[in-house]
Amino acid sequence: MKKQIRLNRAISQAGICSRRRADELIQNGQVKINGKVVTKLGIKIDLDKDVIEVQGKKITGNLLEKKKFLYITLYKPIKVVTTLSDPQSRTTIIDILPSHLKGKGLVPIGRLDYFSEGLLLLSNDGDFVFKMSHPKFHLPKVYHVEVRGNIRPNQLLIMKKGMFLKELNIRLAPVKVDIIKKNPGNRYLLKFVLVQGINRQIRRMCKTFNWKVLRLKRISHGPIVLGDLQPGEFRYLSPSEIELCKRQTHKACHLDRP
Repeated sequence: MKKQIRLNRAISQAGICSRRRADELIQNGQVKINGKVVTKLGIKIDLDKDVIEVQGKKITGNLLEKKKFLYITLYKPIKVVTTLSDPQSRTTIIDILPSHLKGKGLVPIGRLDYFSEGLLLLSNDGDFVFKMSHPKFHLPKVYHVEVRGNIRPNQLLIMKKGMFLKELNIRLAPVKVDIIKKNPGNRYLLKFVLVQGINRQIRRMCKTFNWKVLRLKRISHGPIVLGDLQPGEFRYLSPSEIELCKRQTHKACHLDRP
């Protein structure tokens, strides 16, 4: 880790909040460096020397250096909620993690709904979570979706051009969608590639054309693929995978600038 980093990034990496929220706290005068309130954005701090105080909670550079970041890919089964707790007492992703990973501050990167399954990334690195989940970084997510219905070529074309979703009154970004296989009984296996973060987007799109979703499985997120993981299983990301994710989000961030 670099010795000097931006203040908002340090706050995020300490697990307090996102970088965007950190900026808001800074501007609202709720952050101190070495006992002095700072309101200017973009300030860099020295991890060896400076003490940050956020809403009365102190964070030293030494604590940041010692924080062990975890990067995990999990096969989320169906009937599991992508939250840390659930008021309806349903099984959460934290419930299915082994005991040694609980209490480590892991949070999901993005979501999969209750009846969807497949690849879900988790980490306690706030900066990594932000970059891997925010739509501005344009990391594609790939899904295999089994549907039943009458699929016409013009419907796929509408999706590819960017369809208007009446349910939410918004125009969606173009979606790559292709037929992988056609099965008996008007059942199709489709491949969707999304770069947008609309809640239940694929299900909403299929509903528009009266396609019934029978199974929805995410198979990749950016450069990370599900591979041979089975429902409920997890693995740690390799150092090369973590570095690849960081390079791709860094590149996307620079391409997005005017």
